[in-house]
Amino acid sequence: MKALRVLDLSHTCIEKLPDSVSDLENLTALLLAFCWNLRSMPTLEKLEALQELDLSGTVIQNLPEALETLFNLKCLNLHAMRWLEKIPIGILPQLSTLQRLVLSHHIDVEGEELEELKELEEFQGRFSDKLVKCYGLGKEDELLLLPQDIEHLKIESCNNFSGCLSDCLPRLYDSIDLKYFKVRWCNKLEYLMRIEEGQESVLFHFLEHLDLLELHSFIGIFDEWERSFKRFNFTSCQIEEIIADENDGIVVLPKLTRIYLWSLPELKSICNGKMVCNSIKKVSIKECGKLRKLPFFFSPEEGDEKFTIASTLKEIAVHSSDKEWWESLDWDNPNTRK
Repeated sequence: MKALRVLDLSHTCIEKLPDSVSDLENLTALLLAFCWNLRSMPTLEKLEALQELDLSGTVIQNLPEALETLFNLKCLNLHAMRWLEKIPIGILPQLSTLQRLVLSHHIDVEGEELEELKELEEFQGRFSDKLVKCYGLGKEDELLLLPQDIEHLKIESCNNFSGCLSDCLPRLYDSIDLKYFKVRWCNKLEYLMRIEEGQESVLFHFLEHLDLLELHSFIGIFDEWERSFKRFNFTSCQIEEIIADENDGIVVLPKLTRIYLWSLPELKSICNGKMVCNSIKKVSIKECGKLRKLPFFFSPEEGDEKFTIASTLKEIAVHSSDKEWWESLDWDNPNTRK
């Protein structure tokens, strides 16, 4: 089958590939996902046309021979390969055409290994040392490497992050393309951002979705609140206030449609002043026992200084176990609850 381009044996019980697979020189995709009995592979030396290699879920202990010669490889999936001990140093930088790289959770790679992958668009895995050499920031320093134009960022189970996240990820200050940001299970993290006097940042200018989950030491987000969010989701954090406003002023969030506040035992305030949200649709609150007042997402009447509840607000969801808390809330106007 010299002309064969795609060989998909995924989810089969094969234990070994025949050596003749090495002669399929026109093969562009070799898919062996979750072949739980597959323990070895022939050399890939002749498969120069190969663009996708999926070995996820196999019990292969060593990477296939001549993997580094696949100069057209775009997708490499090594997820859930629990018997694979490591990726030898020097192989990944040679796969310069890689666009997608998925690694098992137990496999560590050095950040510098990925620095040569200029075409890489998606990476799932972890770094052996989150502090890598990085240049172009005004001085040589040891910093976590991030793509400059990243749009979707998840940070999970990184207990090396303590204090302020932006101290470890200074490029976040310039992440004008970031739209989705999720931080979860970083137990030592206290803040997302620190703004010093005279410092200017475009952080989160275009962020649409922020998830902060299971951050047990978390205190606050940042000093300056950006206005482009469409959705907030805060779960199991020690945060006391969502939006700080010492002057009881007006906070404008024109794109906000949903806000979820779940299991925030220390939350005392969403916003001291009024929140102008002409697009708010749903508010969901659960287990926020210290929260005594809702800003209620007001909308200013045209040509009037008075504020009314935004007409877009259709639902306030409160868990049944929080009925007593709901009845005890303070209201600017007693008729608001009605």
